[in-house]
Amino acid sequence: MKASRTIKSWIAYVLAPLLLVVLTYSVYRAVRTQPDLPEAWNYIRQSFVSTAALWLIAAGVGTIVNWGLEASKWQRLLSHTEPVSFGRAFRGVLTGVSFTLFTPNRIGEYLGRIWHLSPASRGAAVSLSVAGGVAQLFITALFGMGAFEFLWRAGITNTPLPDSTLAIYFVRFLGWSTAILLLLLYFNLGEVGGFLSRIKWLGAIQGWLEALTKFSFSELAVVLILSFLRYLVFLLQYYFLFQFFGVELGLSLSFLTVAFLFLALALIPGVALAELGVRGQLSLWVVGAFSTNSLGIVLTATTIWFINLILPALVGGALIIRNK
Repeated sequence: MKASRTIKSWIAYVLAPLLLVVLTYSVYRAVRTQPDLPEAWNYIRQSFVSTAALWLIAAGVGTIVNWGLEASKWQRLLSHTEPVSFGRAFRGVLTGVSFTLFTPNRIGEYLGRIWHLSPASRGAAVSLSVAGGVAQLFITALFGMGAFEFLWRAGITNTPLPDSTLAIYFVRFLGWSTAILLLLLYFNLGEVGGFLSRIKWLGAIQGWLEALTKFSFSELAVVLILSFLRYLVFLLQYYFLFQFFGVELGLSLSFLTVAFLFLALALIPGVALAELGVRGQLSLWVVGAFSTNSLGIVLTATTIWFINLILPALVGGALIIRNK
């Protein structure tokens, strides 16, 4: 156990920052080699004082809508365990975001969300938070694989996907199998929770698992719809910022590339603070196949990271101090 904690600490506080530095430098080099870099900078400076600034404002509003939808999901998931108001659910979600910054794979989100709940509900709330994550991951896998199929088969010649038939079939099999498995798992949470609760060595968390058995199909469907709406907001935020930073992609191509980008990000483990470098590098790889504006692509990825993660985390941190 001690060795496991040491390894996790080493990954979180040594490897992750080192990875951030390496990837950030790689992104910097890619931007520096952009042929029309001075023109790109000039366009961005003018965007702040023109009507193009409305795209940036729209992306900022999307952040509020994004976390509002997540709060609504959390409120519904808690309905059978500890009913809470929308405001309390919203505070719990933001507190969860603040906990994710320094934890691998954002596992700290669960600790943050239960901060505003009664002690009796906290164990069950962890399993409910996982259920919400499964719903969001299914949406990411479904639309990410849809984008994968379209980019590869629609005759787009400058696709960033590997030119290997074997690799393509492997990715397709793994991706669609994962999406189907997540869908079956999600709509059978009650059966899964009931089965696991009967395992003797899981007796200590039996109450946590039983919370999964209380949802009807329609309730789970509503949570899944909210997950889709949140996903749509993410896609729109990217499109808005592409427009603001001068990345010339149409709405459909923007959605396809970003959906594929989300799928790639979901498959890569890491710490949220190191995610900026990963997000920038992947954005250059995927979106850069369709646009030469490396600066705009990187600034879009950076702005998304800042408004969707850092700002909510700061608000969540303030809530933790207030309710300590």
